[in-house]
Amino acid sequence: MMFSAMMTDAFHGCGDGIHIRYRTDGGLFNPRRLLAVTKVKDTIIRDFLFADDCALSATTESSMQTKLQTVDQFTYQGSTFTTAINIDAEVNNRTAKASSAFGRLREKVWERRGISTTTKLKVYKAVVLTTLHYACENLTVYRRHANQLNHFHMSCLRRLLHIRWQDMVPDTEILRRANLQSIFTLLQKAQVRWAGHTVRLSDDRLPKQPLYGQWPS
Repeated sequence: MMFSAMMTDAFHGCGDGIHIRYRTDGGLFNPRRLLAVTKVKDTIIRDFLFADDCALSATTESSMQTKLQTVDQFTYQGSTFTTAINIDAEVNNRTAKASSAFGRLREKVWERRGISTTTKLKVYKAVVLTTLHYACENLTVYRRHANQLNHFHMSCLRRLLHIRWQDMVPDTEILRRANLQSIFTLLQKAQVRWAGHTVRLSDDRLPKQPLYGQWPS
């Protein structure tokens, strides 16, 4: 309730925001449907909400005022946001965090003799792999990004399975032995799953409107 009150007060009598035009019927990938005179709706997006990201730590109105610093890059809920039009920083951040998680488990899990390979792969999938492709559902991933993520993925699996590059074992065989999928497949499944969930939302839901909408040129 407090967050809704803050948003209402902040934008009272204000026309600022991101204007989009959207239409949820017709083909999703047919941009010509937005050229229609009727059925196309206009809306203003002002609040990109995440899980309960409103906290009050002040007792007076003046002390609640916040000065925001202008930066080129910042991290929010584990994801890296930049002023660049690509996700290079986010992919590098994902790889670095996954590498750190993999390294911290080297002595306790990967090199522990009493732990079976099956258990090690389950730990890898639960800790490292989820860190590597975290929040990938709505990222614009280019081939070079997927190649970078998949290269790290395959390198980790080769170390877990004790397979050297000199053994000439292809990646397809590595994935078969590990009973895991490539990053290419994981990215596609995650994005299709997210798109399907968003399409099934009601037309007044904010995530659906930008998906079917058109950003101002």
